[in-house]
Amino acid sequence: SFFPGIACGVIVCGYGQVMFWMVASERQTHRIRKHFYSQIIRQNIGWFDTHESGELNSRLTREFVSFNDMYSLRGQEEIEDVMIAKKIT
Repeated sequence: SFFPGIACGVIVCGYGQVMFWMVASERQTHRIRKHFYSQIIRQNIGWFDTHESGELNSRLTREFVSFNDMYSLRGQEEIEDVMIAKKIT
C-alpha cells in the first residue's frame, strides 16, 4: 500500500524532470538560433557568395539538434549524479 504511492511519485517526478530539461533545452536552442541568424544577416553580401546556403542550413540544423540533445541529456545526468552523491554521503 505504501510502495505503489512511492512508485507513482517517482514516475511523476521523473517525467517532470525530463520535461523540464527538454523545455529548457528548447528555449536555449531557440535563443542561440535567433542570435546566430541575426549575426548572419549582418554579414557583408560577399560572404554569401563564398558560402552555399544549403551547406549552411544543413550544418546549422545538425549543430542545433546536437546541442539540444546534449543540453537536455546532460542536465538530467547532472541532477541524477547529485542525487546519487547525496544518498551515498
